[in-house]
Amino acid sequence: KAVALATGAMLVRNAVILAIFAPPAFVEGAAPLALMLLAIAAAWRLPVRDADRGESVDGSPAGPTLTLASPFSLTAALRFGAVFLVLQVAGTLAQRFLGTSGFYAVSLAGGAVSSASAVASAATLSASSTLPPHVAAVGAIIASGTSALVDWPIVARIGGHRGLTRRVGRMLWFTVLLGALGVVIQRAVHGL
Repeated sequence: KAVALATGAMLVRNAVILAIFAPPAFVEGAAPLALMLLAIAAAWRLPVRDADRGESVDGSPAGPTLTLASPFSLTAALRFGAVFLVLQVAGTLAQRFLGTSGFYAVSLAGGAVSSASAVASAATLSASSTLPPHVAAVGAIIASGTSALVDWPIVARIGGHRGLTRRVGRMLWFTVLLGALGVVIQRAVHGL
């Protein structure tokens, strides 16, 4: 459930970034983002099996305790800014020299590093008319899907529980596939 919550929060954050900086791109990406959020909501409602709880022999929770840094620190802000700048330049160059596919490749790579930076970059490129809104929306969906899938190997490594890893993987892949379906639906509606 923690992975579903984190993924859902990431999707909402990315939708808000897109809505603030590029409302037309947000409209283009609304269906895929909504479908991805529905997948997360469905996963949230699934019962957690006892075998997935990771309890030790004495019944206490097993597994490592994670220490997370504050997302509001100066270091986090500088990292976001640096990644945003790199993605902005790379996205512009990729779009100019490689076309839409090049921009999508940058979104894929950006999602693995920082989906918020990748989505903000796509949104600002759309707002400045460097990208059409539908391309920025698809880039945001690609970055969000990549960011979601990055959690899977982390769960496998930290959790060390094969059954839980499989369940999380199915949930994340289902989320990504629904996002892709949403892109196809949005493009079909847009094409009409």
